[in-house]
Amino acid sequence: MLEAIAADEVHRNGRTLEVRYKGDPGGDLLVVSIAAHEVDGTPDHVRRSEWVLVVAAEAMTREAMRARAEAEAAKRAISRVAWIEEEA
Repeated sequence: MLEAIAADEVHRNGRTLEVRYKGDPGGDLLVVSIAAHEVDGTPDHVRRSEWVLVVAAEAMTREAMRARAEAEAAKRAISRVAWIEEEA
């Protein structure tokens, strides 16, 4: 199970998924982007940082977004996720 964290915790020590989404003006779908972050160090002293774009502006339902995030987290051994809703 994924632990939901605040957006400002994405760049803290460890592995995190960042899921950004907004409503599609034309329908029921969400426009979703997912990035995987891995940070080694503290906010004051980052030794290494890696960022990988997994999904770029893909239209999907809320259920599909959650399933995709869970699958990516499992594949990358990530337990924390930041769900970030953006204005449409």
